Amino acid sequence: MANHADIDVTLDNSPAKVHQALASNEYWTYLAENLSDPAGEVVSFDASGDNVEVELNQKMPTDALPDAVKSMVKSDLTVNRRITWGPLSGDAASATVNAEVKGFPVSFTGTQDLTASGEGAALATGVDVVVNVPMMGAMLEPKVAEAVKAIFEREAKLLDEYAGRN
Repeated sequence: MANHADIDVTLDNSPAKVHQALASNEYWTYLAENLSDPAGEVVSFDASGDNVEVELNQKMPTDALPDAVKSMVKSDLTVNRRITWGPLSGDAASATVNAEVKGFPVSFTGTQDLTASGEGAALATGVDVVVNVPMMGAMLEPKVAEAVKAIFEREAKLLDEYAGRN
């Protein structure tokens, strides 16, 4: 059974400015380089059609993991995410997110919605986290969901910073 996490963030920049950042390979490279240490990488980027499709690999050091998970993981993990952002329609756009963690049986899927909010924008993310560890998955899922939530909160901060500078 999946554990659901909602992440709602207010951004200082307009939806148009935020979406412009999301549609640039430079933003995703910036994100991959600054989201965690060690830096991640953009595996693929395609904005040639109506959608923006991105694949990222992000390293997750074992010391960033919840204590309940650390003892089960022997080396750093790689989070492989595939994100697809649709076009901006008015002041709104939506995305899907699919991720797998290499090195530990964790996956998460979700959606993101970018909308106008006052002078800026709101980014609402809903994610379902699944930990496929027999007899322990249900216990670990809330802890892993908190770690995933922290990733999306940090990502939103970096997105807003990037959009404000570009």
